[in-house]
Amino acid sequence: MKLAGDANPNILELLFVSNEHILTMTEAGERLRANRNLFLSQKALHTVSGYAFAQLKLLRPKMELGSCKKALKHAMHLVRLMRMCKEILITCEVVVKRPDREELLAIRNGAWSYYKLI
Repeated sequence: MKLAGDANPNILELLFVSNEHILTMTEAGERLRANRNLFLSQKALHTVSGYAFAQLKLLRPKMELGSCKKALKHAMHLVRLMRMCKEILITCEVVVKRPDREELLAIRNGAWSYYKLI
């Protein structure tokens, strides 16, 4: 509850996961999901974008050390999180099943340069 109230991006995604991916749920979980939009506030702007910027900070050292595979994974998460932040602000929803999945995977495979990412 505290993490949800703090607009933790990981918890927000759990609250908005599609029903088809839920195997079992308690009554408390049902109430949380029924009221999940109450956890989307301006605070989410700061927590989600903050998480994205943390991914950005991890990029440069990894790229400089030649650990590109890890850097590309952080790049993908950075883009996903910034898009998620925008979607929360515009639609008041968290899109978990990404319509841009293929593009995100391409980013993880090196399709975007560091400069395009920035």
